[in-house]
Formats: sequence, C-alpha cells, structure tokens
Amino acid sequence: MIALHFRSVWLVAILLAGANSPSSWSSPSPVVSAPSASNPSGLHSKLASHGKLYFQLKNDLLPSVEAAAIALAEFGAATPENSMKWDATECFTQSDVLVEWAVGNGKLVRGHTLVWHSQLPSWVTQITDKSTLAEVIENHIAAVAGRYITKWDVCKWFCGEVLTESGSLRNSIFFKVLGEDFITVSFQAARKADSGAVLGGSNGLEKALGIAASAPVKELAITEVDVSNANPADYINVVKACLSEPKCVGVSAWGISNRGRVPLRLRDISYEPRPAYNAIINFL
Repeated sequence: MIALHFRSVWLVAILLAGANSPSSWSSPSPVVSAPSASNPSGLHSKLASHGKLYFQLKNDLLPSVEAAAIALAEFGAATPENSMKWDATECFTQSDVLVEWAVGNGKLVRGHTLVWHSQLPSWVTQITDKSTLAEVIENHIAAVAGRYITKWDVCKWFCGEVLTESGSLRNSIFFKVLGEDFITVSFQAARKADSGAVLGGSNGLEKALGIAASAPVKELAITEVDVSNANPADYINVVKACLSEPKCVGVSAWGISNRGRVPLRLRDISYEPRPAYNAIINFL
C-alpha cells in the first residue's frame, strides 16, 4: 500500500458532457477537446504525452500571480475544493469564478461535489421528513448541476466516506432519513438536471480498488492526491499506477503549494518545485 494522504479514486463512465445552463448565469462555452497547458514540459503536457487526459489541480482560489501562472502552465483540468459544496453554493460567486477561469483557459472542469455528509447548511441537517429531504436534495442538485456543463461526483467519497471502515453506510443525515435511497435520489436528480452529464462517485483508495475489480468501470481517475513529506517515490508510484491502467484518464493534485500546511504538495511555500515535482517530470 502506498503511504499517501490519498483521498479518492474516481470511477465514471466517460469524461465531459453538456447541458443547458439556467438563464440566471451565462455559462462560457464548454471545452470539447483535450485540455491545454502553456508549459510543454510541465505536468499536464508530460502526462498527456502518454495518452492520458489531464494532470488536474484541486483548488478553489488562486491566491497570487505566481499560483495563477503555475495553474495555467502545469494543469489541464481544475476541481473546486470547497466552493461547490452545499454550504458554499446558492450563491455561486466562488464556483463561478473558478469555472470561468478554467473554461476560459481551455481547462476541463470536474464538478465536486453535489451530495456529501459534511459541510452542509445547518437547516439541511435538521430535516427529518423523507419527502422533504428528497425534495431538498433534488432542488439543490438541479441548481448546481443545471448551472454548469461539467463532470460531477454526485456522492462525495462514494465508498470511502459514504461507507464506514466496517463497510456499512455512514450514518449521515441522508442515510438517517432516506436510507440507501438517498444514493438513488441523488443520481436521478443529477440525471434529470443534466441529461448529458456523466455521473460518478469518489472512493477512498482501499475501497475503490475492490469496487474497480468487481464493477463494470469504463473510466477512473486518481484524484485529490497529497503525500506525507511530499515523498518523491510515492508520487512516482501514483503516476505509475495511472500509466499502467488503460482506464485511468488522469491524476489530480490537491493544491499547488504547502502554504499553511505540512509538506504534502509538489511545490513549497514560495511555489518552488519540490523534489517530488522534479521526480515526476523526470519520470515522464
């Protein structure tokens, strides 16, 4: 087992799809071809040269000119870390900024996340009626999924956090009120909101490997990766795992630098490449 802070493997059917955005927001034209990055020797370009679709960044805001330049040069796709979670949407100020930046710069966008047990408005956690909660889920997903042309993981951490370590469903507000039906309600609501979207779920690594072995998975991605002390060998193992699996479309890094955090990421507090970054570039 790779010693990672390895949050998820994303299991889906295929990548990007379209839908009509509501008239309240004018969506930029979607990316319909492979994404781009301005550095031909950077992470995305290197991984794409091996037939993969993207090296992806998971981030909400680009806090500096340096961070924005790195994101533009190094990554082919973007995922919001928190700005599309339930407590951060409706209004959509932060997520609109991220989507506009990504699509305007030729990047793919992976929606994250429509339904998750955490970061909920307090009023949602107080609902006890089944029909009310189902309607609230449907309305929320219609508002978010109907707003953007993107790819979504409908149930965040579909196995790693929807399930406990013992394999039972997590005792979230959704499970308490709706039981297992909340998963069906969520996916059906997303399909209704965007009939062309590709729907998927995120899974903790240990669980996802078992699912991938037993389910008809057409595509997967290694997402939300950071590594203790940014160990180069562990990062290389992640990239190798994707390259060795034909269904793996890409790898997603959790953030750009180590600002405010222990050393986990590919760049240091000054945005300088860490040894793990150089190791990946040299390997690819």
